[in-house]
Amino acid sequence: MQPITFQKLTHYSMIISKIIREHGFTIEQVAEKMGLKRGSLANIIGGNPTVDTLQKIADAIGCKRSDFFADETEQPSEQSAMRCPHCGHEIKVEIR
Repeated sequence: MQPITFQKLTHYSMIISKIIREHGFTIEQVAEKMGLKRGSLANIIGGNPTVDTLQKIADAIGCKRSDFFADETEQPSEQSAMRCPHCGHEIKVEIR
């Protein structure tokens, strides 16, 4: 098993932030749902979040915890989806 380097941690924090945005939320909105301040959640995401914290983030944005561990070799699909932060309906987004 390879050690997790700072570069990998930064990569994982970017993945978490990207998943949050893809679901139509901001860090501030997710922090509020979790009962945290924006800075606290940003520090958690930028550090080494626990599996429990990842589950809480996933619950707040309506995804699966495993979404944060997507295969890095996956290619973006022609269509992507995100959720409206107000009503929760799925919004289809085409990549051109």
